[in-house]
Amino acid sequence: MTDFDIHFYGLVCFFAPEPRGGNPLAPKTMALFVRDIDHERRVTTADRIPRAVNFQTISMAVTGGTPGVIACTDRSFQSGIPHLADDNVTRGGITIDEDLAIKLLFPPVAGRLLAGEPFPRRGNYQLAQRNMRRDVASFSVLRITAEALTITCDGIDIPIDPDAPRVKLGNNSDEGGYSTDLDPCGNHFRRYSSILRTPTGSLTNCLSVAHVVDDNVPSAPDPGAVPAIPSFSLAKSAATVPIPRPEHRPLQQEGGGLGPGSNNALVADAALQLINHVDTVLQTQCSNTNWP
Repeated sequence: MTDFDIHFYGLVCFFAPEPRGGNPLAPKTMALFVRDIDHERRVTTADRIPRAVNFQTISMAVTGGTPGVIACTDRSFQSGIPHLADDNVTRGGITIDEDLAIKLLFPPVAGRLLAGEPFPRRGNYQLAQRNMRRDVASFSVLRITAEALTITCDGIDIPIDPDAPRVKLGNNSDEGGYSTDLDPCGNHFRRYSSILRTPTGSLTNCLSVAHVVDDNVPSAPDPGAVPAIPSFSLAKSAATVPIPRPEHRPLQQEGGGLGPGSNNALVADAALQLINHVDTVLQTQCSNTNWP
């Protein structure tokens, strides 16, 4: 038997079939890869060779694993991976539509979700005049003990070598999160708005997700976090560079407003968060809440 480590980088959300306000420790059933024009989905094996790029379907098969569930009770995972349905991360009333993402269903075997080492500095989650400052994991790991692991993308099998039992599933951008126009989706974390159960692509939809910037405070050492593998550590992060001070520009949207459901809180957020941000790329948990 071999411990296989599946490393997740970039815009990936770990889903549990729980309602908003449900159990944040409920076992995860799938990983959701956010579709985004500026992000590239890629499978990379331990030999650093990309095996699939911008896949449209992805699945996982294991041989010889112990029947069970994918647990997410690890302390580092819960403290370093935000809950997308937390009221400090998305606005109340938001739900997740898993069918809007590319789904990786987890096999019915025992496994553990673990946090990777944190970014050097904390993230500051800003939403509706609220701030929440947290250490942020730079990646996450699904660890499964089995005899064999195969990742299949678009019908092509990628067997994972048990002598090098690591694979990276990335959904990364090389752009670093800059936004130079009036689209707050330039904030990489706000790209998660595309899997919300609301009309996608609208300014209101983007503003339903917290803005994440560097807090300029070093993260605390986490002995429980998984060390990064240098060849896998390709995600860019706000938490490694100073954040430019945002410019303040008047909000200019076609039609003279934010559309149906707009309110002063959304306008205030937009005015502060429109331009020249460098933002954190990280994973989330979804369909639960109460980020500890």
